Amino acid sequence: MAYALKQNSKMTLEETAILGCALQWPDESLPFLTEAGIRADTFSHEIPSLIFTTIATAWLAKAPGGFVGIATALGDRLDAVGGAATLQTAIEGAAQPVTLPHYAEIVKEGHAKRRLALALKAAYKQLTTEPTGTVLAAIEAEISSIAAGRDKARIQSTREIVMSVLGTLNSRTDGSKMAGLSTGIVRLDEETGGIRKGGYWVIAGPTKGGKSALVRYIVRAVALDQAKPVLVFGLEMSSDDTVEAMLATEGKVSASRMRDGTMHEMDFPKLQAAANNLALAPIFFRDDVYDLAGIRSYVRQVKAIQPDLAVVVVDYLQLTEGAGSADRREQEIAIVSKALRRMAKDENLAVIALAQLNDDGELRECRAIGMDATVQVTIEMCEDEPGARLLRLRQRQGKTGVAVPVSFNGETFEWHPLAHEPEQASAKSFNQKRKHK
Repeated sequence: MAYALKQNSKMTLEETAILGCALQWPDESLPFLTEAGIRADTFSHEIPSLIFTTIATAWLAKAPGGFVGIATALGDRLDAVGGAATLQTAIEGAAQPVTLPHYAEIVKEGHAKRRLALALKAAYKQLTTEPTGTVLAAIEAEISSIAAGRDKARIQSTREIVMSVLGTLNSRTDGSKMAGLSTGIVRLDEETGGIRKGGYWVIAGPTKGGKSALVRYIVRAVALDQAKPVLVFGLEMSSDDTVEAMLATEGKVSASRMRDGTMHEMDFPKLQAAANNLALAPIFFRDDVYDLAGIRSYVRQVKAIQPDLAVVVVDYLQLTEGAGSADRREQEIAIVSKALRRMAKDENLAVIALAQLNDDGELRECRAIGMDATVQVTIEMCEDEPGARLLRLRQRQGKTGVAVPVSFNGETFEWHPLAHEPEQASAKSFNQKRKHK
């Protein structure tokens, strides 16, 4: 079918070039555009903004892209952007990836000018009611924000911070709100206050001790029960394997039966219901990114589409590659750990990293991991009770050394509170008993 090609009046030529490039070469263009600060609100009108958001969302979900894929994704909104002709025009006027920086700078410049014009217009209105000094201060603040490429300055006065902290404390006192997001394990929430923004959690444990199962349980609680977006970097397990394990937990179906193909007839409706629930959860997966730079870049890309991204999971830390400048593996892991902690703060989200323990119950390859963590959860296995676990806590704020007794179902990967605490002498990590200091 042929379309009459005509430049959409709601899109500049530069915006058309960017969208066309993103339509045809999303893998090359979207990471750069995100790093360059191009977001949905950077565009001059809601039409290019909607097209950009649809392209980026499809790419993040690994859904079909291109002309047909994006037209299908737009669905009933296709007419609102000018129909299929608008997409075809973008493809015809697409910038090549090598020229994308040029067009991105022009679009960003246009966005900055629009913001400045709006600020000056607002200031002109304020002059009739506000002192000149107040208006000038507001203009200076907005200009500084535009120059920095941010929506607002990050500098806060003591008054603002104190009022914010007092509000949080009041909400905790009246029991209306926990400090952070629930892990799905009540006792763990009580001891830690939940998963907070800017927090860096490390879940450590022996091989096959249940680290991945525990973090999947937390991911389910955050994304499904609390509807908060989660991004999972599976460096050890594929995304398919991770989702299969989550289906087993959600459907309460034996993972070994699923793996062997020996499921019972009653398992299928359980899995269908579990699939329907998980399909609605805002969980994003990447199992092909292993380096620190790639992780940081993709987190920013997801945040551009999901600004309320709450938790990032790295499974697991010792498989992450650093910048390559460290002389020793221990130094490289230390650099990765510090970078993940900094990313949690800079991006205002929580990072949960999994870490292996060695035979002595210490963090493998780098003890600095535990020093970086705001909360370290160490899984201790109990020799007298195969299904029992102790989640021993070490945290910067709160009690340290506290053990949360739980039971772990190795068939469905479920975690439940344990009514009693196994004898401390029988708790062990891997093959040797953990040394408590």
